[in-house]
Amino acid sequence: MNKVIIFFISFLIASFASAKTVQVPLTYLLQDSRDPVLRGQWDKMSFPLTILDTQQADSVRISLTLKHSGNIDKATIWLNLGDKPLANIQLQPNSEPQQVVANLTPSLLAKYGNQLTLSVRHLLPPSLSMTQQRIAASEAITEILIEQSFFELAYSENTVKPTLASFAELIRSGQVYQHNIQLESLLTSNSDTSLSIASLLVQGWTLRSGSDKYRFSYHHPESNPIAKHQPANVHLVYGTQSQLEARSMLPTQYLNAIQGPFLGLYKPVAQNDWILVVSGRSENEVVQAAQHFAIPSYELPKQLFALVGKHQPMNRKDLESNQSYQIEMLTRQQQFGDEPLTLPLMMPANIMVNKEETAQLNLLLTHPKVNPGEAAMVIRINGDYANSIPLRASLWRSAQHYRLTFPMDKLHPGLNTVSVELYGPEQVSYFDEGAAYQPFTASLSSTSAINLGAWVTYIPAGRQQISADELLVIAANSGKKSQLTLNYEQLSELSEIWQLISFISHKAHQPMLDLLLTTNKKQTKPINLVFTVGEQYPISEMASSPAKTGFINQTRQNLLSIMNNSGLPSSNTQTALFSSQYFQYSNNPPFRNNESRETSLGVVSTKPGSNWSQIEFIAADSKQLTSNMEIYLSQQTIPAKGAIQLAIPSYGNDIQLARAGFINYPYSLPLFLLCLIFPLALLIQRSLGDKS
Repeated sequence: MNKVIIFFISFLIASFASAKTVQVPLTYLLQDSRDPVLRGQWDKMSFPLTILDTQQADSVRISLTLKHSGNIDKATIWLNLGDKPLANIQLQPNSEPQQVVANLTPSLLAKYGNQLTLSVRHLLPPSLSMTQQRIAASEAITEILIEQSFFELAYSENTVKPTLASFAELIRSGQVYQHNIQLESLLTSNSDTSLSIASLLVQGWTLRSGSDKYRFSYHHPESNPIAKHQPANVHLVYGTQSQLEARSMLPTQYLNAIQGPFLGLYKPVAQNDWILVVSGRSENEVVQAAQHFAIPSYELPKQLFALVGKHQPMNRKDLESNQSYQIEMLTRQQQFGDEPLTLPLMMPANIMVNKEETAQLNLLLTHPKVNPGEAAMVIRINGDYANSIPLRASLWRSAQHYRLTFPMDKLHPGLNTVSVELYGPEQVSYFDEGAAYQPFTASLSSTSAINLGAWVTYIPAGRQQISADELLVIAANSGKKSQLTLNYEQLSELSEIWQLISFISHKAHQPMLDLLLTTNKKQTKPINLVFTVGEQYPISEMASSPAKTGFINQTRQNLLSIMNNSGLPSSNTQTALFSSQYFQYSNNPPFRNNESRETSLGVVSTKPGSNWSQIEFIAADSKQLTSNMEIYLSQQTIPAKGAIQLAIPSYGNDIQLARAGFINYPYSLPLFLLCLIFPLALLIQRSLGDKS
């Protein structure tokens, strides 16, 4: 009897020991910078609920904290798991947050997939007229408080062996958001190759997870032994086959399989660590394996370890100035109404537009017949209202053409979301059980297109500070023209460097495969981000003022300044924003040369007469730079200030600069035309006089 009791107690202890619970905030589940807001009459959003193949789910709980605003009479919430309806909840809108909790059985997840969809229907007060309803509906929103909403999974470990595909799912799941991601190099300490591989691994994790909120630390066994004692359940280890063998880090079967660029997953027995091994027979093959991991479209295989091929050059085509693009090139949506039509626009950095420059959205739609004033479309740029247009019906045409315009200056560097919301009379279907309401929808023709306005690309001139969004310029051409120079007085985990690289790759939505990280102070590429930590600030080789070379360049400079200043609001806030030359931090300890120079981030110096630039990041120590970097990256985009110059002079750019001059000085256009007509008139008069 005693043996049975002891066995039963041991079984319970083992069960409790193996049972675990993980809670993932919605912040780590929303993809592509999705705004956690449901707008208008109808809207929906989806997010994944990932259960790893090594996990046996015991229970699943979804907790959503919602907040309503706008003139809403009632809000109806639907929860769907794949195509399976889970819940239908009616909420009375008020200003207080409300919580919705759904408990799911593991069998549902296995049967219907792991995509949870949240749909909303906002019922407006019936006392409003059609026009009032359209206006009120455009402001009706249900916001998901993502910091207070989460996916909770209780699970136990099963006997399934993890694979590289399991590791990819772990990255996407967000389950390790609280853990430090440790980069462990076995290559030469702080060599260009070692640092650049670490950069590729950071970018790969960021792009595969869809989040730049993870924290990374760099560790080399010889140069940074302190990092050994930091808790980390995820390790990204890289080195050549011989270096791994010398460290006795892997079993023989792993080492024998390294016959080229190599990726492997290693989980030590009786440990909860996840170790990704990036290796090869040479440092060049290690780089190739890291590049494979950095490209999120390359899926990791369902194997414990594998050789990977050399990556193919990416042929991603960036958006160009004053060009037209088919809607089907930007989205797979063929109809909208139950959710907005969403167009992602990846805009380059350091662009400038004229204040009257607009983009046009040409839509050819098929939708139900409507009476005047019954339906409308509203266009938003990054969630902000931009324009609207009423819908119409034609008795002789089944498809209607609509043209929506919006100002180009609402677009910012990086990913922008252009959304078109549809408002109209709901479609009602009657059944024995009652009536079912469906949203007013429209089908999109393949000929629909968006025409972007014109812009020019600039670079700063002289010494001034640029905003974090302007650093996206280093992601152009896969980082081929950019480098990061690290001047650290003491050894560091470089967490602020990985934070910046993660931020830029997440904003650009592409890896920088050719980005160079180096400790060599010599600039070898046109754009150089220089990090000086704990050292005396070096005198910049760049000039403090732009060179004035020739009448044409000076005219371009003046017109570019006109174009820049024409779009800025004249307010005390803006004046105060520009009153300080640099965004600086106070209360910093002095440098070792006892100068009182304050820490500054993102101060750019441009070489006169060229587009070679240095962007300086200065701090007394690594800890200070890390904290200040968080502030710097969270700042809103500041319009270009100070002296700027064209990055690439061209005929099209000169046309835009001339247009800026005519917009600011409208009387200059007739004077310019008069100056052209007057000599022509004299020439014609003389010609006629000679003939007479």
